[in-house]
Amino acid sequence: MKKKKNVTNRDPDHTFKTSWTVTTEQDPATGDLILPLPEDLLAMQGWKTGDTLEWEEQANGSWHISKKEIIVKEKDRFDLEQEIMQCWNVVEDLRIMADRNPSIAEDLKAIAHVYEMRFDHMFETFEQLIRAGKL
Repeated sequence: MKKKKNVTNRDPDHTFKTSWTVTTEQDPATGDLILPLPEDLLAMQGWKTGDTLEWEEQANGSWHISKKEIIVKEKDRFDLEQEIMQCWNVVEDLRIMADRNPSIAEDLKAIAHVYEMRFDHMFETFEQLIRAGKL
């Protein structure tokens, strides 16, 4: 099923009105309708492939399309500390695997030991950076 849609840019800062006519397409796998937006429209709006667009129906029956702003929490040193601490889960996982696989237990325990030393060294560096005021 193909339908033609008019896509209009009404920018309050400009006196011009630009419109495009596009034909909806149907996704053969899902049956969903796709509204392919022209590249120049995407560029004009500052949108790119992968952006999430929000559609809001207006009282007059028209639609307002805007890019959904995704707020990403800025990470801090406490987030980094938690991520470093989670690395030690690898050591615990290797030890659990060693307990369940006696034939390779010695190798797994050796690998766990190597990772534990690496994680200890990494955490010492982290603590040094905190003490020096660099984190």
